[in-house]
Amino acid sequence: MLKRLSHLSSICSQLSLNSDVYYATCDYPIPSQEISDNSSANTGNITEGNWWYELIGAKEASELSQKYFTAPKIGVIDSGIDYEHPELSGKISFASLDFQRRNYLVSLSDGTNHGTHVTGIIAASDDDKGMTGVIPNCEIVFGLFGGKPKSEWNTSLSELHALKCEIEKGCRVVNCSFGVCYYDEQFFESEKQKEVQSGIPVDERQYNYDSYEDFTASRWNARTKIVEMVTAATCDLIIADKPFLIIQAAGNGINNYEDSPGVDAKATSYWAGIIPEISEPICQKYNVDFSDLDEHFLIVGGITKEHDGNNYAINTCFNYGDTVDICAPSVDIYSSVYNEKGNKYVSWAGTSMATPIVTGTAALIWAINPELSSKDVQKILKEYTRYSAEATINGKLYQYPVVDTLSSAKAALKLV
Repeated sequence: MLKRLSHLSSICSQLSLNSDVYYATCDYPIPSQEISDNSSANTGNITEGNWWYELIGAKEASELSQKYFTAPKIGVIDSGIDYEHPELSGKISFASLDFQRRNYLVSLSDGTNHGTHVTGIIAASDDDKGMTGVIPNCEIVFGLFGGKPKSEWNTSLSELHALKCEIEKGCRVVNCSFGVCYYDEQFFESEKQKEVQSGIPVDERQYNYDSYEDFTASRWNARTKIVEMVTAATCDLIIADKPFLIIQAAGNGINNYEDSPGVDAKATSYWAGIIPEISEPICQKYNVDFSDLDEHFLIVGGITKEHDGNNYAINTCFNYGDTVDICAPSVDIYSSVYNEKGNKYVSWAGTSMATPIVTGTAALIWAINPELSSKDVQKILKEYTRYSAEATINGKLYQYPVVDTLSSAKAALKLV
């Protein structure tokens, strides 16, 4: 397969020399299980799990903005959704008929839980049952990431197609709680031995590399290709002159485990991996400034409950780095999951849980004042807050703003 990819990359390089071609690449495949949903399960009761809702002032923000509020459409790209859950019933449409069909094929007990939990954080009804989302009065336009359920390989085109469909359907904010996993050498060696022992043909093995160094080099090449493709797709949306803001999870560290060390979010690719040296040449092709590209996405890290006054601790089990823009609560987040037997809820942790808190707040800002630009919404999210987050990681101090829905709503109202 690597030889075929090399041949396709050569063809793309030739196409890129044509002045009429903005960008050309092959859609670089990676193993499906390496697309992380950026969450991990834990338990907690409803009071503990709603701490985030009280911290960001979501209820007060909703009450404050009702006079000016226009119910928005919000895009969510995830693994699947239980659209009949009582918290979400009547609020869900799909980015296309194809995504709706895929959702029927996803395992209800497994594949829909993550997307249902994420969507509940954004949109769960304010009905004194279970929990309430950041912005209950909204429509969710849902798209699934990846290929068919349980397929062996995944590519980026599905996510980018969902993104385009959702923006074309009027979504200004799109939630992306996924990324590429970062694996350590122990995981690599374990998976390599499993493939050898199972008798999988050599040319079909996902971890058929001579060394861990070769494996990581190949993965970095794949991540770079994904970042290039994501840059091109985002630039294409920018020149279409549609207002949008993509909110992506930073990821959950090594092996996507909650109790493992975090890594630099650039390692999780997609928008988190966008840096000038990779993306600026593509921006130039589209005649888009890199700063303009940067104004259309936010990368979300996670905080714990630990704090000193209004300064909260960054969750160092989750990813961090210079490309992270903002943090949100990421532990004991109580929300909806597959509704198999009555109303069903669970508390989870992960940057997947932090991201929809930012998504809901961004959508609320735009719902209050639709005249704002994506840059304006970013500015409000990052500058109008009562909280900060910090941690020293590998000898470097990282500091981020923490999302504050109430302060953001007040700032948006001043601009109406």
